[in-house]
Amino acid sequence: MEKRNQPLLRDSGLIRSVIVGLTMVLLGAGAASGAPPIPVTTCPQNLTVAGGSYILTGNLSCVGTALTISANDVKLSLNGFTLSGDGTGSGIEVGDFVAGARIREGTVVGFGNGIRLSNATSVRVSNMVVTRNGDGVQLHDSDNNRISDSLITGNTIGVRLENSDTNTVSTNTVSNNRADPAIAFSAGVLVQNGSTNNVIASNLIGSNGDIGATIQDSDGNFLQGNTVNDTTDSNGNPRPGITVVSSSFTTVRGNHRHRELIWDCTVPWSR
Repeated sequence: MEKRNQPLLRDSGLIRSVIVGLTMVLLGAGAASGAPPIPVTTCPQNLTVAGGSYILTGNLSCVGTALTISANDVKLSLNGFTLSGDGTGSGIEVGDFVAGARIREGTVVGFGNGIRLSNATSVRVSNMVVTRNGDGVQLHDSDNNRISDSLITGNTIGVRLENSDTNTVSTNTVSNNRADPAIAFSAGVLVQNGSTNNVIASNLIGSNGDIGATIQDSDGNFLQGNTVNDTTDSNGNPRPGITVVSSSFTTVRGNHRHRELIWDCTVPWSR
């Protein structure tokens, strides 16, 4: 009987060794994923660690573009601090062909573009204050991104989508984005130049300049559940809350002005 049990004991020892080894591997992976955030203490700076977590440790004043995300799955927390610019560049630039970035919890003020995505995908921007820039948030050739839960105010254009598809702009306050009409066109939300299948939903779009929200030369987009108030130019003249220009199959549904329904329709074609 003892001889028959010895192989079983040796097998049990082997199993225990395998379990211990797997546990060590898993613990090592957990330790790696729990690496502390990388501090951001200066600008300009290029964030290059794929999957890395970056965190501002204080306010930064920058010349030109402040932070560029050039690796996939970067998580950037402004940690309640502010990036301030000199009127040029971007506060945060998500570079070409970058995917999966997360940007949150801080203020971007005084740049040519507050936050700019160029050929970027699956980026999430949330809990930001973006103010006194040219474009607050600009998406250029960028698909499947989400801008949410942010205050976008005091820019020339609040949110601009150019040749960008399947993005969502939701639950933001987009307000007081205006300019002297003799100098520049202004709008709360501008979707243009062949942008398709985007959803602009559940935003408060108030007190913007030339237009509250507009779809131009872009098909198959959705404007729904927004509240659009007090659209006036810099001289106090009333301006349209929502416009659809040269854009087919645009759905406008459940938008309100001072709690009154603006209009519901699907625009099958535009002349």
